[in-house]
Amino acid sequence: MTNYQPKYSLETAPVAEPISVADAKTFLRVDGSDEDGIIGNLITAVRVQAENYLRRRLISQSWRIAFDGTAPAAVHLPYLPAQSITSVTLKTRAGVETVMDSERYYLTAGNEVLMFDTYLCSHLIEVVYVAGYGDSSSDVPEPIRQGMLQQIGYFYEGRGNNGNMPIPVKSLWAPYRVQWL
Repeated sequence: MTNYQPKYSLETAPVAEPISVADAKTFLRVDGSDEDGIIGNLITAVRVQAENYLRRRLISQSWRIAFDGTAPAAVHLPYLPAQSITSVTLKTRAGVETVMDSERYYLTAGNEVLMFDTYLCSHLIEVVYVAGYGDSSSDVPEPIRQGMLQQIGYFYEGRGNNGNMPIPVKSLWAPYRVQWL
């Protein structure tokens, strides 16, 4: 039995956050700019927390999945929602790269699984794909954004709290969470 142990790496980080500093300041009822840096850091921290909890990526970002030797016929993409497959590249031990024709693979209807038409065997197989709801904050579902604002408020007001997630945040995010079996 083949043991597939892919390696994941971020290729291109999101260019924006799902919540702007101005929106967070309005929610927090903060005037002035003294705490803009802290609020910006909280936004990033809460986005990462939301992405990990939801098992989704919120703003478009590219990910690389690398397989040594062989890749499964069905690659369950770890970060959803998948927007597109950028490339599938096979590399030999000598470093020769072959980019696979996009006619030889496809995403399933739910955009969660990459399917190959043929068995892939090479020294290294790399898949690059784009995950996330879209390029701007308006592409992110509003319940996720509202949960983020509540979590930002929780962290802002309780600086130094233990990082727990309040029940209202979980209830807003629950319908969007990817469940693994």
